[in-house]
Amino acid sequence: MKSMIYFVFLYVIQAISQSPFTSPPIILSTDTTESQSVVWGDYNDDGWDDLYITRGVESTGASATNLLFRNQTGTMLSQSMSGLTTLNDLSGSASWGDYNNDGYLDLYVAVVAPMSGKNNNLFMNDGAGAFTDKTGSADVGDISNDAEDSGYVGWGDYNNDGWLDMFVDNGKVFFEYPLKEVNSFYENNGGVFTKKSASEIGNIIGTDDEYKTFRSGFTWCDYNNDGFLDIFNGSGYGSSNRMWKNNAGTEFINTFDFTQDLTSTRGICAGDFDNDGDFDFYLTSVIDGDRGVNFLYENRSTPTLDSLYLWPSEKGEIVTNVNWSNSAIWSDFDNDGDLDLFVSNWGNPDSGDVSHYFENSGFPDYNFSTLPTAIDSLNPNNGTNKGAGRGVAAADFDHDGDLDLAVTRTGCPLLYINQTSGNNWVQIHLTGNGTTNTSAIGARVRIVADITSQGGYTSQLREISGQSGAGSQNSLTAHFGLGDATVIDTLEILWPVTGNKEIYTALAVNQIYSYTETVISSLDNKRYKQTSTFELFPNYPNPFNPETVITYHLSQAGKIKLTVINPAGQLLKTLIAAYQPAGFYKIPFKATELSSGVYFYRLETPFGLQLRKMIFLK
Repeated sequence: MKSMIYFVFLYVIQAISQSPFTSPPIILSTDTTESQSVVWGDYNDDGWDDLYITRGVESTGASATNLLFRNQTGTMLSQSMSGLTTLNDLSGSASWGDYNNDGYLDLYVAVVAPMSGKNNNLFMNDGAGAFTDKTGSADVGDISNDAEDSGYVGWGDYNNDGWLDMFVDNGKVFFEYPLKEVNSFYENNGGVFTKKSASEIGNIIGTDDEYKTFRSGFTWCDYNNDGFLDIFNGSGYGSSNRMWKNNAGTEFINTFDFTQDLTSTRGICAGDFDNDGDFDFYLTSVIDGDRGVNFLYENRSTPTLDSLYLWPSEKGEIVTNVNWSNSAIWSDFDNDGDLDLFVSNWGNPDSGDVSHYFENSGFPDYNFSTLPTAIDSLNPNNGTNKGAGRGVAAADFDHDGDLDLAVTRTGCPLLYINQTSGNNWVQIHLTGNGTTNTSAIGARVRIVADITSQGGYTSQLREISGQSGAGSQNSLTAHFGLGDATVIDTLEILWPVTGNKEIYTALAVNQIYSYTETVISSLDNKRYKQTSTFELFPNYPNPFNPETVITYHLSQAGKIKLTVINPAGQLLKTLIAAYQPAGFYKIPFKATELSSGVYFYRLETPFGLQLRKMIFLK
């Protein structure tokens, strides 16, 4: 069973919530042609995230050229580049990833070209500020000859061989009439792609009508923590969404049919909103018919147990708000140590369809409240139409420590600057070992820091992803809010190809760190492979009266015992004595029956024992 996480209520004074975004936004382009997806990626490898936007009119199939913005130390400059900005099609989504492992981000662009038979586009980054269009080139294999009408694309290394594979969600719109299509999957074999069949990789690309999708949203994510990227794929028009579990890099198995949410799903985003060490999922419903509600699935899965819990209506607006929603992203916009949620809505604010920013209450409840912000109406403040949200993606484009938000619309695309202040942060940029998965897609980053508003020592988890929301892509640099934490106690990096785990300790906050696998960081910190399988953290608060929280982390499952003893070693209380899966645990302890003084808490595991001191003051 999934690990139980126990919480104690701590009385912490928190700042009053306020909008983190500026108004008016930066208008990236005055061209009001309909935009689709927005993807952040540092294509020129200068340490600053650049921005690519796909465009075209979905309802009519009208084509348009796409947009590229180069980030010059916090200033976004429009770029003209052969291929990337001269491509004239109805483009769906795009995804950055280094498919040939040469150290530079390449770009794959979906083409939604009703009945035209045009291929999707693969642009190879030559490292000198230009791209080579590999579409139709035999040297990259089958991926250059995809003539399907494709909506959403995303890179992910499904078999952990170090070469990024490509999943494509297909489907047609012909004069607003939908047609489902078979999806596509391309396996990367050293920079040359082979199109897989359903018999080889499973019904995720099945030809039966029940497995076809209508250009629906999806996300790569290792939902069950077994080390292999799975795919959560939306469907459309009354069909079930599906979680496709990766069977150790051999095939995808249909694990869940989501019969509760039969409205079309376009935006699927993954994030560990409750800081329990696994990824939860938010799904947006879109414009197949009437407005609908969105869905939040809390992940309770383990490598041996599949369990996603659908949040009920009692949880509030995050699952009851009725809109035509398109894209959504999890990000810690206020840097307090938990993930917030932004949802872009399709309609116009004049008809009540505003986008929504849901602020996470954090420890111990992890509930969401709607926080009105300048971004709700998606108003460019230039007299053109408001609302009409499409893709959304986050990156700290100006390197000030908080996440900014790019939004595409039926109208000019917008960039909202985040002005969060007072909370600390850290950002982690990863690079593969030079020959495999250099863009580190699928890598995981975990940090532990002492955050007052989160009840003390808190573990946060991020996964580097080639897809987020509805065809968009967040920065490939992992961002963490730290609240009032003044030091990062532990930084843990899990590399996807080798499975190596690297741990750094005692890192300064408010920094951007870069790490390359198998290369010792230039930072003056100890780097080592993990040897311990558990960690017992200081309790919080300490001293305490009468309650405190004891936190520990298990890297492997096992039978454990957590006890409280006095200085003479006598047992006072057994808090936990059970077999527990790997995970991060917070255990409450109330000392009302004890006298003031010094006590110890002890964690016994099959791998060893740890002891820490705590002080009870009445």
